[in-house]
Amino acid sequence: MLRIMSLTNHSKYDYENIVKKAKRVFDTKNAAKNVKFNRERIVKL
Repeated sequence: MLRIMSLTNHSKYDYENIVKKAKRVFDTKNAAKNVKFNRERIVKL
């Protein structure tokens, strides 16, 4: 079970793929704001 915490917003990261592969993504910088699928996995902090 993979969990990711995003502490910075980097344009070179593929957030669609990160969210696709992670069970949960804790997003402190709204880096995954443009992700359209699996939004239920994203927790904005």
